Amino acid sequence: MEAQPTSLTGRLEAITNSPTLKGMVQPAFQVPPSFLIREVKEIFGADRPLNAIVVAEKDVPLGLIMSIHLDRALSQQYGVSLYHNKPVTLVMDDKPLIVPADLPVELAAGEAMQRDPFRIYDHLIVVEDGLLIGTVSVQEILLTLATLQSQRTADMVEVNAQLTSAKETAEMVNQQLRDAYDKLQEADRNLAAAESGLG
Repeated sequence: MEAQPTSLTGRLEAITNSPTLKGMVQPAFQVPPSFLIREVKEIFGADRPLNAIVVAEKDVPLGLIMSIHLDRALSQQYGVSLYHNKPVTLVMDDKPLIVPADLPVELAAGEAMQRDPFRIYDHLIVVEDGLLIGTVSVQEILLTLATLQSQRTADMVEVNAQLTSAKETAEMVNQQLRDAYDKLQEADRNLAAAESGLG
């Protein structure tokens, strides 16, 4: 289990540091560009929680197929007859959002939100050294951001409490030093007065 920072410095680092996509990546179902659309439709229709397929060749991502967009294309007039036995390249998004695994989650969210509204909730394809390692859904990114914001708020409250405590301690120490200085001054005066009386 990862140790949690307890010092003030550790808390500040936890607030400023951001997790990357690498820890959120889910394995991607991938097919080659020669795959037929009807075959992809069968994969989506199988009993598995799958709504995105990456079109790739030798682990290099070429495109993305979201089930919702495929269903929309096939539901159009003559959609089935037009696409059913054609390669997936005809319906894939050939300009999907491909991001590196070490991209901070906030930056990934920003990139995702800048897409065309029609594609804004499409999965992000995650690569490492240019090769596919998986996908991340926008929903997962938003949930992570919400959790991160909540944790950062809690950390800020604790940091403020530690700073307040440190300030109070410093003020108490300063007061003690002032009191000690005053006592030394008084002792010096008393000693001087005693020496003057003896003289």
